Amino acid sequence: MDQPKGNSDEQIVVVVADAMVLRRAAVVGLLKNWADKLEITIVEVEQSDTTIELPAGTRCGLAILSIGGQSIATGNAREWFERIGEVLPEVPRVVVSDRDAAEDAVAAFTAGARGYVPTSIDPSLAILAFEFILAGGSFFPPTALLGSSANAGTEQQEPGQLGSRQDTAPSTDTRLTPRQEEVHHLLGEGKSNKVIARELGTSESTVKVHVRQIMRKLGVSNRTQAALSTTEKPEVLSGPRPWHGNEQRDHGASTRH
Repeated sequence: MDQPKGNSDEQIVVVVADAMVLRRAAVVGLLKNWADKLEITIVEVEQSDTTIELPAGTRCGLAILSIGGQSIATGNAREWFERIGEVLPEVPRVVVSDRDAAEDAVAAFTAGARGYVPTSIDPSLAILAFEFILAGGSFFPPTALLGSSANAGTEQQEPGQLGSRQDTAPSTDTRLTPRQEEVHHLLGEGKSNKVIARELGTSESTVKVHVRQIMRKLGVSNRTQAALSTTEKPEVLSGPRPWHGNEQRDHGASTRH
């Protein structure tokens, strides 16, 4: 995936905020190997903290708010989520919650979250979602994408945006064409339609058509799910990763339109 924008000398920080010490430690433990591999520093934050101190020479690339069984729609969780947004403006925020109902994911999306990760999903998928969001994308679970009518009738969705199922009903022909395979592979690298079009020597509108066809054939509801599905393909897993820490920090993220 493309690396987040920033000074090449800056160390990337991921903030993990949770009121419960053991639960916070579990999230940090999940992220440790991934963070070490990408040379990312993890900063833990308690709910009572009114400020977030980052190490010198670093910038925050992602803020993860773990709320357990609370609802992000109301109460302390919402207030804490908004406060993190004030302390770390323009930093993508992700909600990790025990709740996986569509309305909770929609509430997070409405509040400005770039991702909603229920604790019921596979840990490897959670890691991939965090990395995708860090690179400029967004992630919301199928329960929200399929169960929400928040943007019903929306023809073109942003990456990970909640929306209509109008164009994403599973196709009877699930085989991707060679060109669709190429587009699918580049989606998995977090590339935007504009970047994909440039790399494949075609128009952005043509790429959009391919993306819609890929989503229909895969039976998914948005481009983020289509991108994440590439991890099931051996040729993607064995291929090079565009961002592996400091050595490639001169590349900018380009996953959002």
